[in-house]
Amino acid sequence: MKRRIWNRICKELGLWSLAIRPGIIVLLLVILIRITGGIQSWEWMLLDAMLRLRPVEKPDERVVIVGIDEKDIEWVKQYPIPDQKIVELLTKLETYKPLVIGLDIFKNVPVEPGGEQLAQILQANSNIIGIEKILPPGETSPPQSLPSERVGFVDLPNDEDSKNRRYLLYTPNPKNINEDKYSLALRLVTKYLNAKEIELQTGKMTRIQ
Repeated sequence: MKRRIWNRICKELGLWSLAIRPGIIVLLLVILIRITGGIQSWEWMLLDAMLRLRPVEKPDERVVIVGIDEKDIEWVKQYPIPDQKIVELLTKLETYKPLVIGLDIFKNVPVEPGGEQLAQILQANSNIIGIEKILPPGETSPPQSLPSERVGFVDLPNDEDSKNRRYLLYTPNPKNINEDKYSLALRLVTKYLNAKEIELQTGKMTRIQ
């Protein structure tokens, strides 16, 4: 009886020894291919497919997007839109007493008329957040009238297939590694929650170089 059990154990070990070698080889090959990016495109295709299968989310009623389209440009008859029109828009929006406004327009240089008036309204209203581009190529500085804590970056890193699947919340300043830069979305959320007296809870952040 003992011999039978021992023989069976030896037989099983023999089968495992035959299977484990090719299994380890296949595992190492998969790891190597993944490290070198050989299956990255498949992973992206699977991720895209899963995202398309998600249920449609309803728009948040607390968020209002005011866009500028071709009809607006034709009506103003000037492009870029002059600062005076931006001033009129911001003044109108402020009458609704929004908790925060994200000005997702690059205003690093004035577009007359209205450059001085725009600088004044940006300084006078602490709920307005401007934007900048910090990652190369084509970095764009924020309006000089805004302090750094009221500026968020809008850079979107591209994957190798030229699609955007990631969004940076923050990143070290490429020009000063001791300074962190924060995204427009994070600036807006933080400002909104502060106005509601809600503390933003965050986990451990990892720097993205």
